[in-house]
Amino acid sequence: MHADREDFLEALASADPTPGGGSAAAHVAACAAALVAMVARVTIERADEPPPDLLDLVATADETRALLSEATTRDARAYEAVLEALRRPRSTDAERTSRRRAVQAALVVAAAVPMSVAESSAAVLRLIERLAPVARASTLSDLAVASHLAFAALSSAIVNVEVNRASIDDPEECDRLKTTGESLLDRATRQHTAALAVIEKRS
Repeated sequence: MHADREDFLEALASADPTPGGGSAAAHVAACAAALVAMVARVTIERADEPPPDLLDLVATADETRALLSEATTRDARAYEAVLEALRRPRSTDAERTSRRRAVQAALVVAAAVPMSVAESSAAVLRLIERLAPVARASTLSDLAVASHLAFAALSSAIVNVEVNRASIDDPEECDRLKTTGESLLDRATRQHTAALAVIEKRS
């Protein structure tokens, strides 16, 4: 496991175009989900009467972490597909049309992957909001770190959505991505702030 993590960081530090910022955002969000699961598990194990919904919260955090971990690879593959489409021949009108369609299709996917990372990061923030009032006191700093990581991952993922959105020709898709991203970021800002306020009050 540690070797896999070091391999990822080595790849991230290389001059290769992938993995890049999108994969990094997914990785950070996965770390946030893992911290949430840890805090919930410690709270369950150390409490005389843990809140009954914490087991469901742990399961959701674990499922979200798995999705985000997978997204680190999916993001790299999506960008590689864009590069492959851009390398298509364009000597004739037919080739140019085919290339343009391939690029546009690849860009839509390349925007969808970081949007899914943003949505999963938002789900982690919702879990943190639920957990903050009941988490064991000794884990509150871990939960605060999870909130910072999830918020950073979400805002970073939206940056990657916007980069791809700028090259998408479909105005309806562009508007949908913009509206969804703005809504996620606005809600996440409020969730992050609220969770930190609860954690600070209990610390």
